[in-house]
Order: sequence, then structure tokens, then C-alpha cells
Amino acid sequence: MKSLMLLTQWLLNEMGNQLGICTARDSDTLESRIEKEGISFLTITLPTYCQGVELALAKGRLVPNDLPGFRFRQGLPVFLQGFLERIFDRGTGECLSTMDVDVLAAVRQLTRLHSKIELRATEARQWKALHSYVQTDQEIVATWDESGSSRLTRVAAVLFGELLAPLERSLWEGDYSSFMPKHGPGATSDRLVGNQKFLDSRWTRRLDVVFPAGEFLLVSHRDRDSLSRVRFLDPGEELPVRVTLVPKTLKTPRVIAMEPTAMQYAQQAVLGYLTDGIRHDRLLRGLIGLNDQVPNQELAKEGSISGLLATLDLSEASDRVSMELVETVFARFPHFLEVLKATRSTHASLPPEYNKGITIPLRKFASMGSALCFPVEAMVFLTIIVSALLESGVFTRLGPKQLYSLQGSVRVFGDDIIVPTRHAVDVIEELEAFGLKVNRHKSFWTGKFRESCGKDWYDGHDVSYVKTRRPFPNHIRNAEEVISLVSLRNQLYMAGYWETCRRLDQKIAEVLPHFPIVYEASSVVGRHSVVFEPLAERICAKHHKALVNGYVVKAQIPINKLDGMPALLKIFLQKGKDGGIPEFRQKRSLESLFPMLDAEHLERSGRPSSVKLKKRWAPLV
Repeated sequence: MKSLMLLTQWLLNEMGNQLGICTARDSDTLESRIEKEGISFLTITLPTYCQGVELALAKGRLVPNDLPGFRFRQGLPVFLQGFLERIFDRGTGECLSTMDVDVLAAVRQLTRLHSKIELRATEARQWKALHSYVQTDQEIVATWDESGSSRLTRVAAVLFGELLAPLERSLWEGDYSSFMPKHGPGATSDRLVGNQKFLDSRWTRRLDVVFPAGEFLLVSHRDRDSLSRVRFLDPGEELPVRVTLVPKTLKTPRVIAMEPTAMQYAQQAVLGYLTDGIRHDRLLRGLIGLNDQVPNQELAKEGSISGLLATLDLSEASDRVSMELVETVFARFPHFLEVLKATRSTHASLPPEYNKGITIPLRKFASMGSALCFPVEAMVFLTIIVSALLESGVFTRLGPKQLYSLQGSVRVFGDDIIVPTRHAVDVIEELEAFGLKVNRHKSFWTGKFRESCGKDWYDGHDVSYVKTRRPFPNHIRNAEEVISLVSLRNQLYMAGYWETCRRLDQKIAEVLPHFPIVYEASSVVGRHSVVFEPLAERICAKHHKALVNGYVVKAQIPINKLDGMPALLKIFLQKGKDGGIPEFRQKRSLESLFPMLDAEHLERSGRPSSVKLKKRWAPLV
């Protein structure tokens, strides 16, 4: 905690020097409040302070209720008053027409620096997060009327007709060539990792109806004898998802659910179809993002300048998309809906610390952790948005021409949503009418501040901030902390906080003896610089490359051997150049597949069991 406090003070002092603001009293306040409140002042209180400033920007005026817990004097809070008086009028609290955007960027950087640090929340906060997960699931019930349901169904039919109609036909004909099953990298509820997942012999009865085991678990039909080893699980025998907590913020940990291996395998097949289909659909690729956040970020920038676009954020987005809502949206696509139901886990097992690890039935479509959670919720949100625009009279009829006109003003990336400002309230009301919850503290449709997909803008100026991800390391053996600290240092350097970086360099040198200046593309953990050129210390005699002596990241992949037919299946499941068609359904030579895979992929697999820093000679670039 002392290191985090020092970093914050260094940054505060440098900001004051750069902007000509006295920060002596702010530094004293910072130290005294950390002493009284602990690390929560840095990780919870200061981000809440920033949230209040952002809300004031949206309203156009700062009032004491925006910053609870901070004393006001002459219309502005005492803490960081030297900064805020360049953003708000000292007497009235109103936003200045000649606001200093650099000051706003500095305030956001300082107050949100530690907002995302990966530390374990208190037991009380963990219990609260789990209780909220359970309570939210119990609350999501269908409350919308029949007209709302029919409108959603009709909108979805027009939106996703070109994407899902071919799939409906293929599923009706029993053609599964559009699907590419694969095992994801994440943990599973049955605790199988890496190559072990290919040895899993469980398949559910529900899955077998839509995805026959013979089509998805066998290399070829000549291996049908292997089906005798498959255990088909009845609904009552299926494994539930395993709910766990991962660090998000110290205030609220993130609740995720690990899917059973068989479910994850089937979900990835559907995900591949949706991802490829949306990417090639001329309409949907302009309205939905599944991999690329940049379009959302650019639209948020445009909205901050023109004021014509609003950015909306949803709370508990995945946990509030009910199965009933998904059924309503995709009612015109019965075969696809049957696939979604079959690949959806119906129960969740809670951690032991919550009511002794009870298992609960799920009303939500999917928890965060399902491969289909992200794309399906994006499709649902887009449907509701278009429904709201249709209901508010933006267009009188619904057709491709009207939908194409929305490109550039409507876009969904997960729970980050862009909509026209003049219809933002209509969209919010429609979202909440279908059981969703809009986060008013992170949604902006007034003022000049906008945020979406990790980029924050004010009147076209980038006011995003650098985040501390991990605590400071004590030893080079704390490899992940060392890597995180070096990344933080380099990001702050590129943001222009060079004096703070000079002090961080001294801190890093205590645990990392060799810390050379390197290019960004180098594998060496080193410093980035725009003033000094990286210098080669040696030339590789074999490849004639410039080398530098330093520490590189060495990740140890666990030993996880695979052979026989499961090994052949892994090779054949690699994605080809033709799109999402599995290799075992294409006529290609076996030799052509091997360049796609690491040479040791059948010997080692899974996520690294450990990460270490090893000193060696490595290329400068």
C-alpha cells in the first residue's frame, strides 16, 4: 500500500508542476486519508470521486451531492480544488466554457489510477457479489406485454434473417458443416484443462438432439465404435456451471461461471458460426462488434464532439438477459433457438462460502463464462434498440433500407452501446422494460463527455487513463507483478509523466537488475523511450541480429500428452482458410494442417502453470 500511495503522490506532484497547480495540501490530504481509510481510499473512494466529476460534466454543474465524503469550500471540493477550478466555476459550480481538458485528463488519471487493481475483495464484498448474482437471477421474470414481444420477434426476424435463415435450413436438413466445435482456453466446471478436454467422454441428451455426438466427437464415421465409450447424460445428471469470483475492482469482484467441457465445446461451434456470419453480413457488421472495439471508440469520440451520439452502459448485463427474453427474440428461428437451449447450462453451483455451495436453477440465458453469452446478449440488445427506435417513430416501416440507415449511429459491443442522443431516453426505457438495467453513472447523452470500450473522450480529446493492474513486486520471482509494473511504467511514460517514470525506474531496478531501453516489439522486459535510441550490446553471429541482454518472459506450459484418435481430432478441428468449416469436413492433406499447430501441442497444453523471468540475450527488435 505504501508503494501505491507513493506512486499516487509522485503523479500528483508531477501533474501540479506540469499544470502550474500547487498540490501540497492535496498530497497531505491523500496521505492522511490513506492512513485512516487504508487502500480503499485509492481503489474505491477516489474512483467514486471521479464518477461524481463525470456526472457533473453531464449535468453541466458540480454540487456537493456529487462528491459525498469530500468537504466543499467556495463552491468546490477542497481536495483537488486547484484542478477543479479550471473545470468548474468557483462560485456557481457550473462547467466552464473554456475548460482546460488537460486538467480534466489529469484528474481522471489521478483518481482512477488504482480503480482496476487486481486485489481480492473483502469476504463481505464477495458474499454480497454472490448474493446479488442469485438475487438478480430470481428477479428476472417476463414482465413485458404481448405487443412488446411481437415487436421484438418481428425486429429480430428482419435483423438476423440473412444470418440465421441458412442455418435454419442446414439444421433442418441435418447438415452440420457450418459448425466448427473446439475447446476454449478457459477453465471448466469439471476441471479438465488443455488436452484433457479431448479425452472427455460425456455428452448430454439435450446436445445429442441438435448436435449428434457422431458428428462432433468422431474423426470419421469409421470410428463409430468409439461412441460406445461416450456417456450420454440425462438432464438430471448434467454438471452445473461452477460459479467463482475473479478480481475486477476492490468494491465489486466479477462473478463468472465455468461451463462443463461438453457445453463449452458445443458453444464454441455456435460462436464460430455467429462470429463469421456477423463479420460477413453487410448490415450486422456495421451494428454489432464481437472482436473489434475501435468502431465503438470512434463513435464515442464523434458523440463527444457533435453531441449527436450517446454512450450507454448496462449493469449486470449478462445476468439480466433471461431465457424468456432470448426465446422472444429468436421465436422466428426455432432450430437456432433449439441449439441455444441445448448448449445452455440450466443450473449453477455456488462456491462453498455462500450457503454451503448450493446449486440453483438458472433463469438467465447464460452467465459470464459461456462462449455464447457475449454474442447472444449483443444480438438481444440490438433488437431492443431497434424496437425502441421503431416504437418512437424513427421510421414507419421496418426493412433493410431503414436498418442500413442506422449504421454510424447505432452500435453494440457487449454491454457498451451507442445510440442517437435524441432517442437515448427511449432506448433506456425500452431496455429497462425488458428487464435490463442501465448504469446511469456510466451512461452519457448530455454534455461533452463520452466513454465506450475503454476509451474516454471530452469534446474530441482523449481523456483516457492508465491503470495499475497489480501490486508492486518485492522480488524478481514475482514475475507477473514485475511485468505489470514495467507495463505501467511504459504507459505512463507515453502519457507524458516522465518524472514519475524516473522514480518508477528506481523502484523497478530494485527487483530487475537489467532494465535496458528496448523497442516496443522486443521480447525483453525493458524501458520504452522517445528520447534515447535502444543500443545493441551484441550482434548475433548466426542471424546477424542486434541483441540486448535482459529478462524475457518464460511461460511454462504444463505437460499434457495426447495421442490416438483424440489427438487426430484435435488436428482436424483446426480452422481452415475457407471460414468456419472444420478441417475434418474439408478435403485437405494431413501434412497441410501441421503448420497451424505448435510442434509440442500434443505434449504440452493448457494455460501456463507458471511465469518466470529469465535473463538471456534476445533481439533488440
